[in-house]
Amino acid sequence: MKGNIIISFIFIFFLIANSTIEPACAKEDLDFTLPDKGCYMAHCDQCQTDNNLMPIPEKNVSVVWYHRELIGEIIGTIGVGFSGNKDIAACTFSGLYDNLVIYDYDGNRLWQSADLLNSWTGSSAPMIDIYGRVIACDNKVVVMVDPLDADADQQIIEWVTKLPNGGIPFSPILTKDGTVIIATDRGPIYALDSSNGSLLAIKYLIPEKPVLTLLRLFGFNDSGFYSTINTPCTKGNRVYISTHYKDLRGWFGLLFDARLYAIDVDSDNPNPEERLQVAWHRGFGGPSGASPTLINDTIFFDGDRGQPSLMLRPHIYAVQDMGSYGKLKWKTAMPTSIDANMASDPRGGLWVVDTYLGRLVRYSIETGKIIEKINVNALVQEPGWHTPSSIITISGNETRPILLVSATAIRLFKSNTYVIAIDLQQNNTLLWKLKIAEATFANLQIPLGQYPVLLKDGKPRIVFATTRGGVWALGET
Repeated sequence: MKGNIIISFIFIFFLIANSTIEPACAKEDLDFTLPDKGCYMAHCDQCQTDNNLMPIPEKNVSVVWYHRELIGEIIGTIGVGFSGNKDIAACTFSGLYDNLVIYDYDGNRLWQSADLLNSWTGSSAPMIDIYGRVIACDNKVVVMVDPLDADADQQIIEWVTKLPNGGIPFSPILTKDGTVIIATDRGPIYALDSSNGSLLAIKYLIPEKPVLTLLRLFGFNDSGFYSTINTPCTKGNRVYISTHYKDLRGWFGLLFDARLYAIDVDSDNPNPEERLQVAWHRGFGGPSGASPTLINDTIFFDGDRGQPSLMLRPHIYAVQDMGSYGKLKWKTAMPTSIDANMASDPRGGLWVVDTYLGRLVRYSIETGKIIEKINVNALVQEPGWHTPSSIITISGNETRPILLVSATAIRLFKSNTYVIAIDLQQNNTLLWKLKIAEATFANLQIPLGQYPVLLKDGKPRIVFATTRGGVWALGET
């Protein structure tokens, strides 16, 4: 009997020794995967189209939740603000604390950054993947956080990577091979591995010959490079960046020299200096106020001048990527400088925010000619002269697009702001408007960014951030 027991124990030990016991919660290796639809990064997608083709609330629209308790929420943002993956949304702020906050559909805070990110976080929109993981940055570090613990590793902060050469960042983007690209103002372009945050490359866009600056005009030796205040767009592993030249003091070139760069990403190249390669560049008169928009093989962007010069004369440019060079298809003069991204209409054309003249203008992508104009003040029909005051987000669907934008009026002793929805298919009629703020003398609660949509049980909610006015969610009640 005793011998049988010993033999049984030996047999059991043999089975255990030759078997693999999986832990209850094994860590999963998940690629950072962007959603097919939604407004999951700056200007909604990798082409910077501002298209968020999802349903929005249409009837009895009101505020369903609102937050203005955290320091970040109180200070607000002057940037793009929210990004969302349909289930949760992340917002960046410009405060002293809690400059990245992640919310669910019901407004519950899933995570907040405490002192991990500084006030420069608000210059960039976060990027969020299908698993709810978020990549965000300030001028010191890039982070990836996993508030839902999608990879089951029992940690929220997945990685933190320093940006050793500084620069003011303008929203991370993702290439086909999983490389995170961060372009900066007065700094280089950074490339990071999205899986672990390792720094792959740093590249400065240095001109082939000196650019004329005020100091160089007077005989001083001066140097500088091209950088950007806009988010790049990308297709595959090629990145497009609208840049302007600045010297080491941060001054523009005397003629406001600017370039559109096409840069190829080769993250597997054994030589870090060859992982970011300039495919081509094309000069124009800058600076540029809008992130470039990519439609098929053509990049649409703006410049404050028709060519490098002292004279201000804003233009929209259309440059076709011919592989080894960029071909100018057309350029068209604008009445004023552009401050917000150009949004792609799924029916065709580009919508441009003309804040100074109080209108939204749709241009042909084939010719650059005006297709139609929307007088925002005529739609709002409230006291004061209302002008568009935020990025455009186009929701709805391909055949019935709905344009979301804020409209702000400043009148004697009073200012107010509305978020409005315009049904583009129904002759640009006002679908609804909702007053966000009204103030005596100065209204600081203005939505400037984009409008992601969260969905639950088929019920959509629009989320957005404001300057000094907290974060909002609108839905049907």
